[in-house]
Amino acid sequence: MSATRGSLSAGPTMICCGLRPKRAQQSSVHIDAPDGEPERGESLITEFTVVIPAYNSAGTINRAVESAFAVGANQVIVVDDGSSDDTSQKAGKIASLVIRQDNAGAAEARRVGVKACTTEFVVMLDADDRLLPDGVQRSLEMLSSQRLATAAFGVTVGVTARGTEKNFRQWDQEITTQALLKVGYSPCPPSAFVWRRAALMEAMFAGPPAVWPKFAEDYEVLIRVSMVGPIVSHTETSLVYSLDGGKSMKEPINSLIASESIRRHYGSLLSLPVKTRTDRQLKSRATIRVAQSIAPNGFTGTWITLVVKSFVLDPGFVMQMISKALMLRMKQHGGRL
Repeated sequence: MSATRGSLSAGPTMICCGLRPKRAQQSSVHIDAPDGEPERGESLITEFTVVIPAYNSAGTINRAVESAFAVGANQVIVVDDGSSDDTSQKAGKIASLVIRQDNAGAAEARRVGVKACTTEFVVMLDADDRLLPDGVQRSLEMLSSQRLATAAFGVTVGVTARGTEKNFRQWDQEITTQALLKVGYSPCPPSAFVWRRAALMEAMFAGPPAVWPKFAEDYEVLIRVSMVGPIVSHTETSLVYSLDGGKSMKEPINSLIASESIRRHYGSLLSLPVKTRTDRQLKSRATIRVAQSIAPNGFTGTWITLVVKSFVLDPGFVMQMISKALMLRMKQHGGRL
């Protein structure tokens, strides 16, 4: 990698930004730990890096970087994935390090950023999302006290371009490889996780053969990390997630087809039972995903049409979704609808 400023080259170009030192802040984590580890109330300095893959993100990159430093990141690395706007220039004024590369996709940008960081923990933040301190700090506490844990995540709040918010539903089961293969999706966006870098490096660059499709690569990373060690969760809010920007929302059917190929691959590799889905079932799930993305704006005629279309394709799936939603509502309201 070149360490000088310049135009895009065949490989990534690193731009060192002097305005923010590597140890910009210290993350003081108070942990509740087993015997022999610090008790809650003792201060433990936990270093972590935030890696931000960015493509034509000039409008949001400053907010993302500032949110990373605000939650205590020691270093913020922006990987500019061949932007044609001034993403690099804006990031270069506030980030610790900017790496420019020819356009290769968000997954490759994340890998480049993870390779470049040296801290024990890392967050991979999308350029249009924001981190929240309580959730990130709680994830760090859990990873510091549970030495075998490979990743930790909290609650995600989705937000539309209009500013309407929607909480992502929490999983009610343990996050295991088998559970991930069964459901076919991640419990939250990748930005909501704090990862143990050693586990992430093993998942990304070592281990068994991978699929690495164009879509759903974050789902595959999570599966591979779950093969390294336990994944833990908590109820503090970690992330404000843009509901308008993700590939899974823009092209849901392609994301689901990729997820299905990942499920089949790891089911076969690990000799785990995986019930594959038909084309109608995949189309039903893609339609519901679009409906979920517009639900925060209200139950409009478009939303109703999408739900009905999904029901016609796979009635059992939609009824299961409705049942889960009703059970969650009753739980939140003391048994009342």
